[in-house]
Amino acid sequence: GKLLPWTPWTWALRYEMDWYLSCPADRSGYPVFLLTTAVDAHCRPRGNLITPAGQLGLGILSYLKYFRYTGKADPRVLELARLMGDYLVSEALTPDRGAYPRFTRSTGSGSLPLRRSGGGDARFGPNVIEPDKGGLAGYALFRLYQTTREDRYLQQALHNAEVLVRNMRKGDALHSPWPFRVDAVTGQAWGSAAAT
Repeated sequence: GKLLPWTPWTWALRYEMDWYLSCPADRSGYPVFLLTTAVDAHCRPRGNLITPAGQLGLGILSYLKYFRYTGKADPRVLELARLMGDYLVSEALTPDRGAYPRFTRSTGSGSLPLRRSGGGDARFGPNVIEPDKGGLAGYALFRLYQTTREDRYLQQALHNAEVLVRNMRKGDALHSPWPFRVDAVTGQAWGSAAAT
C-alpha cells in the first residue's frame, strides 16, 4: 500500500553526477552545462541564457555537499565546483562602477565575460541584477573558500556582502531591504523596495 522509489537514492545521485562529470567543455574551457540554463540529454546547449548567481551558486553548494557526502572520493566533483566558482568571479560580474560594482550577475547571455543581462532582466537594461541572487552566489563562494582555501572565492564573497550592505534599506513585512531588480550602474530599482 506504499509508493516505493524506483531506485535507491544513492544510485540516483551517482547517476546524475556521472552525467554532469561526462559533460564536455566548450572552447572556453567550461563544461557546457555551466554556460546555459538548458541542455539536452546529450549535453548540447539549448539557447545561451545563463543564470549564473542562482544556478551556479546552488550548483557549488550541491557539489560541495555531494563531495563531502561521498567521503571526498572523487576529486572531479570538487573541480566542477571550482569551475563554477571561477566562472562567478571571472565571467559574471557587473561593470566596475555604479551602485553594484563587480557584483555577481543574476542573468546573462552572449560571449564571456557576460556584459549584458539576459532573460526577463534584459528588458530593464543590460546591467539589471537581482540582489538576492548575488547574496546567494556570495554565500556559495564563501563555502567554496572554506573547502579550497582559495582566496579569490573569499574576496568575491566579501565584496558581494559589502555591496549589499551599502545598498540596504530598511525592510519590513511588506518591503524587502533590496529591490527585486536593480540597475547595477544607475541604481534604478524595480520591485518591492523601489518605492521606499
